[in-house]
Amino acid sequence: DLTAEVPLRAHLYRTAPDEHLLLLVVHHIAADGWSVAPLTHDVSRAYTARCAGGAPEWSALPVQYADFAVW
Repeated sequence: DLTAEVPLRAHLYRTAPDEHLLLLVVHHIAADGWSVAPLTHDVSRAYTARCAGGAPEWSALPVQYADFAVW
């Protein structure tokens, strides 16, 4: 029920003391075949930054959703 729940779930499983598995479940209304690649890239980039002791740095997006609404 999209009116009651967020269309994305994440859970981090500890498989060993130094190994973890991230599970992402995304409702098809929130992601499709095209959007999975950028999501995976962003999660990987964030993970790499956190492993290095920092935070990911995101550049501003060239367009926002409101731009499409105006167009």
